[in-house]
Amino acid sequence: MNPQPTPPAHNNLNDQFKTTSKRDNPPSPFGEGVRGVRNDRLLQDIINYLRLHHALQEAYLLSKTTNTTQKQSYAPPNHTPLQRTFTYTLLIITSPRSIAGPREPISNSNVAGPREPISKSNVAGPCEPISKSTPPLLGRGGRGVRTPLNPADLSDLLHNHTQKQAHIHIIPFTAKALNEKGQANHNFLSKALTQARCIYKENPHQEAATRPSTTDHPSIKEAILREWDTRLKRAEFLYENVSTLHTTNEPVVCFELLHSMLTQTCLGLIYVFLEYKPSYTALPYLLHLCTLFTDLPNKVFPKNNYHNHHIYHHLCNARTMMVHKTKHSLTLKDADKAWKKCGIFLYEAE
Repeated sequence: MNPQPTPPAHNNLNDQFKTTSKRDNPPSPFGEGVRGVRNDRLLQDIINYLRLHHALQEAYLLSKTTNTTQKQSYAPPNHTPLQRTFTYTLLIITSPRSIAGPREPISNSNVAGPREPISKSNVAGPCEPISKSTPPLLGRGGRGVRTPLNPADLSDLLHNHTQKQAHIHIIPFTAKALNEKGQANHNFLSKALTQARCIYKENPHQEAATRPSTTDHPSIKEAILREWDTRLKRAEFLYENVSTLHTTNEPVVCFELLHSMLTQTCLGLIYVFLEYKPSYTALPYLLHLCTLFTDLPNKVFPKNNYHNHHIYHHLCNARTMMVHKTKHSLTLKDADKAWKKCGIFLYEAE
């Protein structure tokens, strides 16, 4: 009787956790060439949710990425399940509205569930509405004007709504803010609204009264250079402090300084390439916005195995650890790896 083969040693956690990412379009600030949108039922479900709960007027797709995660199992039965998720970047324009009373019930025929098929009439091409039968309604705003959207909260709501099949990064604007910016030049909005793929518009045949316009005035370029120089000086100062102040003796302090350095670098890059100043500045969100115009974040901070994911996770949550935790699992080796990765990111950004 032949002995059973012994399973391979799995002390190396990298062999148990592997991820791959496939971008549906090359890095482009405004999503030119995004494919596979017309029959994307998951994306249609996201749009339906925003219509029904957040008074969506317009939505533009800036990027779409497919992520495949494989977790290796050495215990019988020996199988390697694959999990596929999607990442979307959406620019949305909402319209705050008042509610006179409780919301009316919505029939199932007007709302597509997570796994329900969507008729061809509702699968809209560029700048076509998904459905006109049900007007957009407010969600949890109560009576009066709803409070502004928080990108983090909305992303979490959409992530749970899609049964954790999609990660959605939102760049929100209100119709009022759009009209105010239309009175002046706003390069980011102008390019996004004209170059990005429009996946939903409440009134496809009615253009807004005012739209932001682009400008190449020398003062704009001077402002961009001034912004970049300031952000870069701050990032370099923070990075140098990691080596000169012996912060590697306390890994959490090292990660906190590197977290701030990455934030400054990302804010500078986003303003240079997008001419946009995000109001929400969580590090994962900023790194994702950088992927709209460069592959640098994915190359320097890949999440393809356990150890790389470990470094990335603690860099993104360094501020929380610094404030709320006194016990941690970080080591000096982790701090050294993070320091080297951040140095590469800063050098390439320059």
